[in-house]
Amino acid sequence: MISESGKTIKTHIGTKVTPDYSINDSPTFDILLVPGGPLRAIQSISKNKKIIEWIKSQKSIEYICSVSTGAYLLGEAGLLAGKKVTTHHLALKLLQDKYPDTHGISQEKVVHDVNIISCGGVSSGINMGLYLVEQLLGDSLQKELLERLNLQDEHFNKYIDFNSIFIVNRSILYIQERKE
Repeated sequence: MISESGKTIKTHIGTKVTPDYSINDSPTFDILLVPGGPLRAIQSISKNKKIIEWIKSQKSIEYICSVSTGAYLLGEAGLLAGKKVTTHHLALKLLQDKYPDTHGISQEKVVHDVNIISCGGVSSGINMGLYLVEQLLGDSLQKELLERLNLQDEHFNKYIDFNSIFIVNRSILYIQERKE
């Protein structure tokens, strides 16, 4: 986890988050995840040239992922030009109006174009996480995770697309266990 200064930050709902790095001392990443949030907060962050320049400098990362309105920051950094992307359904038109060379996709929970993976609202982040696991480790691990997390249940089948669900925190721990 990183922040602009490396100091603890307070989210819009009051949660305190302590990053491991600042954007000045962060290591090289294979995956960058840009979270979203309330559109006004994201629009405010998009005016911070230091953050936008740092995001822009990450353009060669293997996977640049945005959750919900985080796509707005990728657009501001110029990383979405000519690419297909999705975001929260209420922000999609605003994203397309602000970045007209972006191809907004409203019917998909997860959109992957070159090295950009975007997802709709925050709950679609679950879908994106599972998609990323499939890309990195294959669909057999994806299926194993669903079974291990006990998500193959008739009750959930009514509400969840099991081809695209992933519980990020538990599964990352599981992946780390498998690698060791």
